[in-house]
Amino acid sequence: DAPISGRVSTYAFKRGQDLQVVAYNFDETRFEERYEPAPLTLKIEGLAPGNYTVTVYSLGREKNNTYAVYKKFRDAGKVSDEQLHEVQKANEWKPDRCQCVRIDDTYTLDDLLPDNEMRLYLFQKTE
Repeated sequence: DAPISGRVSTYAFKRGQDLQVVAYNFDETRFEERYEPAPLTLKIEGLAPGNYTVTVYSLGREKNNTYAVYKKFRDAGKVSDEQLHEVQKANEWKPDRCQCVRIDDTYTLDDLLPDNEMRLYLFQKTE
């Protein structure tokens, strides 16, 4: 089956001088569907001028998903130590990337959201 167009949505939360943005490319009522990768442009305004660390985390069907890893093994009956280690590794929640940026008035972040994936973008002021 050909991938369908997803439903890209974003939510932003500001605390002090930091910003968190969640963006996702799926329809929560049709999670088993395959979606086309979707371009994402975030235009950030209203942050205090300065240097920021931008850290990106991903969660999706194939990324940092302990349930998806567990599902592969559950029908086999007993889960081996090696399989349990694979489930634990999926739960480590390591960042995909981290970069330092300068934000004065506005900042534009362009990204591509893969099929059935959610991304968390953390903007943390460093000075």
